[in-house]
Amino acid sequence: KDLYHEICEMADYIFFVAEPDLHQLLKVAHPLTQKERKLVSYLALEKTRIIGNKFSPALLKHEIVEECFGDKVLTALASYEIEDVFESQLNSSTLLSSRNYYKELEGIMKEIAELLLPNQLLNQKKSSILSGFRFRKSES
Repeated sequence: KDLYHEICEMADYIFFVAEPDLHQLLKVAHPLTQKERKLVSYLALEKTRIIGNKFSPALLKHEIVEECFGDKVLTALASYEIEDVFESQLNSSTLLSSRNYYKELEGIMKEIAELLLPNQLLNQKKSSILSGFRFRKSES
């Protein structure tokens, strides 16, 4: 057994982050090399979940994406407006400084946290699942 296989056996969950790259998706749908077949075998494990990066809700429902990932997609991050990314960089802040993005990411992170964290920690009175992170620009 290789090291990756042993690690996968020990893990409770395996997360892959995937992007909507048609060429790469076709490698998952129709693996040709040994390396591609090994990746597909990891994707087939019950404990595997996919986090989509730059996936729109419509793209998640596309037949190629569904063929590749089936019901393995846990959550997805949409593409962010390039102007918003530029402005946040210009202002030395993050997209989480914006209330809209903060709320959106809070929902996405909650889906992941519900798998990984015990209920007693999730049910604590906190303002947000992201409240432990210092993403917001400090008010001075």
